[in-house]
Amino acid sequence: MAWVPPGRADDATRHRWRSPFRSEAFEWVGGMRASKGLWLWPLLLGGATWQRAAPGVPVAALLVWLLVVGAGYATPEPPTMLALALRTPRQFLRRRLALGLGYGALTAAPFLALLGAGTAGWGAALAVGLFWLLLLTLLILSKYAFYPNASHIRTTQGLVLAVSLLGAWHPAYPPLLLAIAGGLVWQSQRRLRAVLETNHYSSPLPDAGD
Repeated sequence: MAWVPPGRADDATRHRWRSPFRSEAFEWVGGMRASKGLWLWPLLLGGATWQRAAPGVPVAALLVWLLVVGAGYATPEPPTMLALALRTPRQFLRRRLALGLGYGALTAAPFLALLGAGTAGWGAALAVGLFWLLLLTLLILSKYAFYPNASHIRTTQGLVLAVSLLGAWHPAYPPLLLAIAGGLVWQSQRRLRAVLETNHYSSPLPDAGD
């Protein structure tokens, strides 16, 4: 069959969806594909630009974007994927947070720029940006604190968001948020250690304090 055009078998591969994110950031790669987030982001940004005179619009767009990004951290990956990135639980979490917060900051920056250039000012934009990244941090930690139980992960993420958004003006909010973050860090390392040792994907791990 010499008349058949060469390379036809690769057509499906050539037209396959390609992610702009590094494969190591598998929550972003899979999450954006599943939620169509790469199509939603420019729509949210366009709406925020159109209504940039109203400070609440960029903030609302950021909240919607946080839910989209958080959905990528609501589904646990197979333990074999953890093994590929494993050093220690602490180092693993640092890498997940670095990737997640890095991409989060890049995608949130245009919304914050709109907020800062408007009537809210750059101080408010900085405060909103830091708070947004804090919420994303808690969502990432919630995933690994209850890995691999998807229902527990999603329930915890929902509770964390509810407490963080609804209780922001309560006097006990700062120590409560600190306690939540500390508990999630501790539970995440504990859970990762148990899962990885149970599945025998690595040699015994050093203590979390190493």
